Amino acid sequence: MKKTYFFGLILISLLPYFHLISTTGSSNLGHGTPLINIILITLCCSCKSNFVSNILKGFVSILLFIQLNSVLYYNSFLTYGAFSSIMETNSNEAYGFLSEFGYSWIFVSLLISSIFFFISSKITINIKIKHKVLLLIILLFIHPIRWAISGSKSFGEFVSEPYIKINDLYYYTLLNPIFNFATYKDEQRLLLAPDNYNLPSHIIDNGKDSEYNKVYVIIGESAYRNHLSAYGYNIETTPYIDSLSNDPKFNLVHNTISPTPITRESLKRNLSFSTVEDKTGYNKYINIVNAAKEKGFNTHWLSSQTNQGIHSSLIGRIGQSSDISIFNNSNDETLIDLVNKNYRSEAKQLFILHLAGSHLPYNNFSDGDLDNAIKMGSKTPEYDATILKTDRVIKSVIEKSFEDKKSLVIYFSDHGEEVNVGHGLPEMSPEQYEIPFFIYDSQKNNNLEQIEAMRANNLFNTERVMEFMMSKFGYDLDVSQLSTTQPTVLDVKNKVQNYNYDKRNHI
Repeated sequence: MKKTYFFGLILISLLPYFHLISTTGSSNLGHGTPLINIILITLCCSCKSNFVSNILKGFVSILLFIQLNSVLYYNSFLTYGAFSSIMETNSNEAYGFLSEFGYSWIFVSLLISSIFFFISSKITINIKIKHKVLLLIILLFIHPIRWAISGSKSFGEFVSEPYIKINDLYYYTLLNPIFNFATYKDEQRLLLAPDNYNLPSHIIDNGKDSEYNKVYVIIGESAYRNHLSAYGYNIETTPYIDSLSNDPKFNLVHNTISPTPITRESLKRNLSFSTVEDKTGYNKYINIVNAAKEKGFNTHWLSSQTNQGIHSSLIGRIGQSSDISIFNNSNDETLIDLVNKNYRSEAKQLFILHLAGSHLPYNNFSDGDLDNAIKMGSKTPEYDATILKTDRVIKSVIEKSFEDKKSLVIYFSDHGEEVNVGHGLPEMSPEQYEIPFFIYDSQKNNNLEQIEAMRANNLFNTERVMEFMMSKFGYDLDVSQLSTTQPTVLDVKNKVQNYNYDKRNHI
């Protein structure tokens, strides 16, 4: 009977893989995954103390619950990107997400993991201590050793990113959430490091002042470029932006991509010198707020997003370093009221506005927006209604910029969106990366020429927004030091991937 129970536990632990095989057709269970699960289950069932044993079995059941949830919803094991987003999701976002997609997969996962715990509670395996130690060593070191002797192209990967690499090695196992957590906590250590005011070698401070008095940076949320009429969408979702098409002060930037499909990872690279291939730039160099301060700007971070979650992270740290930081604004459209309240005509000012935008569930719109989207024949009226609202927010900011003849407004989205599916998905897709980027410049500068100089393979990656803004603050930029070869992005596992714009079905 004990063998039957044990075999049942092994089968249950492999249910996530069986589900993936049935839905994706892939037979890849990961490197030694069944062996890792068998060892983990054996160890948690071999403790002589019933109390400790039940704690271990309960913990493994929770790990199984987490993996089942991820597989049933995302058709993927829990990625680091998804884990970090979960850690930084506030209660309102979580409730909205669950309301949109329901609770069925949670109930199924809870039922299966409960059965797993019940069966495991019936089993006690007698193993000598030396064998337990051997099993533990195999559990912890089999994957790193296998990887080290497999002829990996770069052992430096492990040296520079040990947590991420180990997390990748154990991605398909029940230990996956543990290593995701370790990776996340390692990154959070950066929150304790002091601000750094160093400049990278391609940024030079020659003591020049900015030619602008007012700079507005509008950060959108989950805006997919191909749902904006400004980019050719057949539903008029951006009537105000469309009206600016012949204005010499307005620049519509084409072929723009985000560095990642996740807010926390993307904004970290938009607003600091962290890049896809070198995340250490966040701590090694100055961030956007401090760079503006150094040039005499009074800085403001005005956000419709909560100060819990994403704003408790590395992005929040940038926002909170502003002279004035306001979170939890109830409505994107009232952000302009905060701008008006803090506007000082005689001062140099930077306003960073972080919108709630078009995040799931798509309910950030007025009744009129939804009615208009429906009347225009939109197949995704709720999502398009959120874009209509964002267009009004952009209008309010650009019209505010008219009050100073030396002003600059830029808008870009943190990432794109697979409409009615989401973003930060296991499978990369153009929809998650292709974003809008607008510039309204009272000085009529050659912004597009500058953007062109920073493109790679005809793509402008918004990890270069930091360089663009530095030039607007008064710093000199040596673009010759920037790579203009194949553009790279991060997937949700934090892996660097080449972005192939022409290969539309998969990137």
